[in-house]
Amino acid sequence: MAILETLLTFAFWKKNAILAFSGIVVAVSAWSIMQSDGIFPRSPDPAGDPEYWVRSEMKQCLRNHNVPWERHITDEQMLELVRAAMAAEAEARNQ
Repeated sequence: MAILETLLTFAFWKKNAILAFSGIVVAVSAWSIMQSDGIFPRSPDPAGDPEYWVRSEMKQCLRNHNVPWERHITDEQMLELVRAAMAAEAEARNQ
């Protein structure tokens, strides 16, 4: 009977170790996914003067700065949003 108790104790200890290791792996995975950059880090802002950016570059800049925009706005309105987002970032850096 002592051998059976020892085997059962060993099996439960092994199971708990596997569950603990699995929990650690899940926690580290969740932390790496939820951190600021996530799995796919954001691409950098386009370089140069926003006046000469195409619409896709302006959209990328707005996405990077978490600025919502309407789908039907004109390029001039989008350019204003980009400039405002860049000014807000520059002001935040100076503080």
